[in-house]
Amino acid sequence: MQSVVPTRFVIVPALLVGALLLSSGLAAQSRPANGSIFGQVIDASTGQPIPGAIVLLDDARPNIAGPRPVDEHQPGPDGALPPDRVMANGEGLFVFHNLPASSYRLEAAASGYLNGSYGQSRPAGPHDVVELGDNAHVSGVRLKLWKCASLSGRVVDEAGEPAARVAVRAYRVSIEGTRRLLDRPTEGLTNDRGEYRLGSLGSGSYVVSIPQTTMTMPLPFADAVGDLRTPASYELVRELARSAAPTFAYHLQRGVRVNDLEVVQTESTRPPIAPSSDPAVTLLYRTIFFQAAASSDDAAVLTLGAGDDRAGIDLRLRASPGVTITGTASGPDGPARHLGLHLIPVNARGEPDALDAAQAVTTETGTFTFFGVSSGQYLLRMYRSLPSTHMGDRAPSPDRPLFADQPLSVGDRDIDGVAVTLREGARVSGRLVFEGADAAATQRLQQDTNVMLVNLATAQQFIPAWCNANGTFVTDGAAPGRYTIVAGPPPGWILLSATRAGRDLDDAPLELQTADLDGIVVTLTNRPTHARVSVRAADAAGAPDLDATVVAFPASYSAWIEHGMAGRRLRTASPTRTGSVTIDGLPPGDYIIAAVPGDAWPMPHTTAFFDALSRVGTRATLTSGQTVALDVTVRQIR
Repeated sequence: MQSVVPTRFVIVPALLVGALLLSSGLAAQSRPANGSIFGQVIDASTGQPIPGAIVLLDDARPNIAGPRPVDEHQPGPDGALPPDRVMANGEGLFVFHNLPASSYRLEAAASGYLNGSYGQSRPAGPHDVVELGDNAHVSGVRLKLWKCASLSGRVVDEAGEPAARVAVRAYRVSIEGTRRLLDRPTEGLTNDRGEYRLGSLGSGSYVVSIPQTTMTMPLPFADAVGDLRTPASYELVRELARSAAPTFAYHLQRGVRVNDLEVVQTESTRPPIAPSSDPAVTLLYRTIFFQAAASSDDAAVLTLGAGDDRAGIDLRLRASPGVTITGTASGPDGPARHLGLHLIPVNARGEPDALDAAQAVTTETGTFTFFGVSSGQYLLRMYRSLPSTHMGDRAPSPDRPLFADQPLSVGDRDIDGVAVTLREGARVSGRLVFEGADAAATQRLQQDTNVMLVNLATAQQFIPAWCNANGTFVTDGAAPGRYTIVAGPPPGWILLSATRAGRDLDDAPLELQTADLDGIVVTLTNRPTHARVSVRAADAAGAPDLDATVVAFPASYSAWIEHGMAGRRLRTASPTRTGSVTIDGLPPGDYIIAAVPGDAWPMPHTTAFFDALSRVGTRATLTSGQTVALDVTVRQIR
């Protein structure tokens, strides 16, 4: 019987094992032999079994996505098809039987735990597959699950009273080079006592916030958006959506009418205007962070481990006076009508759109009004994307997206006459080169290749390109900023390089302004690099450390970090059951490959972190089509 890990941990009564084997047909020697996988779901921290966990079986072969199609299963001896998912018993044990030879991925889920996959040594870490041969029986498969962490607390209003039905968010904090990013928010509402609890959190660092964005909309727009029964209202909503203007009717129904405007707090169910003792002063609620911080830069960072339950994360709503800002927006063809405007605190650039301080929309004549903006330094941002129908086109639209970024300083007095000019985004063009392919093969490969621009400031803005039959490509228009090129190549091919004037864009990113850029050469190869890494523990025996994480990153990592940390030059992997790791497809170049304990990853990707990795890592030069074999020892980093 094959075994992926030592099976001595499966200590169960003989009757239970016999019942499981009998039910799967493994004990009946007269029946045809069929493949099976037998294992256990355990708590990663305690090693204790998790009863009632749901285990999902998934085919890991190439080009198979999602659960294995039923018609691909081979019926068992009794004519029954094997299940795609089973429930673990009281000892956390599970079995899949009547399985054909294949590679399988296993995932488990249980109440109070984060989902986990076979082979993971940390939450959301790399997973492994179970290789099942003809009529083979694999036992000893362990799936580790990590308990969810949680944050809880109480929210009060400006008078110290409980604030009910207030949205509270926990943003996961990640560090990428010199950038601190907030992503993957988990949200909950306070109850009638002002209490909240955010569960299902993984281990990591978080900031807690009550986001408040003031949305100002002219009354005719508010009435039209709130009534989608007419074609005109529906079309208005679609047009506003092209600039990410929040137009949901259920927000507007909770707004406050001020003169000829509707004012809404888009992230809250409470009225946006706070009580004021001075009729001449308007107070509006503002975004706050724990502890009593106005921006994420000053927020307390909360670090959670698996199963941590952190209480006492209390917040108090903050209201402050606001001023009115009016202006006009125009584009290449005249007034910029029916567009959203985003007022972003300068210290929140790169954070989620939900942390906009204020939003507004332009009228038929391009005019706009922000109501209740507090003093501070802002970036006034506008954009208009192409219609959604454009996504199915085979060529770039003759129209281009429009963009505007304009600094704005707000004091304690109203501001009138702000002029915003939208400009067309710049396009990037070039050609595809398939190293070693003939003309006929190149033409076929071009049709299966996707090219995109990636904004290095956010690592989230992807601008698609359209590839022509002659091997050239051109992107949609992009806003000013620093970009690099990524490619989705056909199977068996990898992106070798993206260059302009002989300079690699990973080392010298594109600096887009308003002018188009051409001359990009995207080279792909079917001769990838290979690194075969044997991982050993740092003990005297030098046995494989199956819980380690192997990290490969550029040897010249300071320049790599400075230029935006191109993701294709960083790889992490977990050892297989033999203690080996295969890292394929890195661009050729000089790398450092290090192995660290599983609980040491992930860590903030700062220069200091890569400095520490470089001190315990091994240098390797990877070349196209060549295999490099390395032995690395797991080392603690400090």
